[in-house]
Amino acid sequence: MVLDGDVFDVPIRKDIVHRVVRWQLAKRQQGTHSTKTISEVSGTGRKPYPQKGTGKARHGTLRGAQFRGGATMHGPKPRSHAIKLQKKVRRLGLKIALSARTAEGKVFATY
Repeated sequence: MVLDGDVFDVPIRKDIVHRVVRWQLAKRQQGTHSTKTISEVSGTGRKPYPQKGTGKARHGTLRGAQFRGGATMHGPKPRSHAIKLQKKVRRLGLKIALSARTAEGKVFATY
């Protein structure tokens, strides 16, 4: 069987393989992690104690980040971890991988 040189005889470039693997791993990350901000935490909006005269620090709510059961500041929110990679770089990465496997003798054709 004759293998096409355009696909199975490409010089190996580790930088391209690295970029393609990073792209694949990043796009499969789920990204559903989440924490509640101060507006999402359940609780009252009432001021816990008077502004002045108690000797304590002033607070407007007990749902701030410094209180137990309060919000998380700058916590994770659902997002996509995917990065962009040009189609020709993706194709080149596949060609490099196939070329490397062919050089190792690990490509088998089934008919």
